[in-house]
Amino acid sequence: MPTEDTNKSPTSAPRLVTLKGVLIATALPMSWLVLFYSLAVHLRLALGRWPKSIGDNPHDWLFNIHYESTLLVGSLMWLSLIALPLIVIVLLAFPRIRRYAIHVLIYAVAVGSTFLLMHLAPGSFVYWWFD
Repeated sequence: MPTEDTNKSPTSAPRLVTLKGVLIATALPMSWLVLFYSLAVHLRLALGRWPKSIGDNPHDWLFNIHYESTLLVGSLMWLSLIALPLIVIVLLAFPRIRRYAIHVLIYAVAVGSTFLLMHLAPGSFVYWWFD
């Protein structure tokens, strides 16, 4: 009698998108959103109100570090989009790593989503941020 392995699934091909890959691809954009919204809370608590103009800044070193780190991470995140086409080309050129190209697309969508999600903050904070 032939032995048949009943544990094998008919779709035993490797999955293109994994939870681990999605978590890694979205880690930087989600970290930036946490920094951005915690900066909004920091500013609100420090001023006791939402900012009215660009000059409405609390003058303490902790706020300055928080602001600068949010700006740095956000800038690096947006600048990283410039390298994405080259990264996709390299990934698609090698069959062994081709499956990771989808995660680059997930990263790009996550970065774009951060732009939309940041507009859920109070309007005066968003205007202050872009000033």
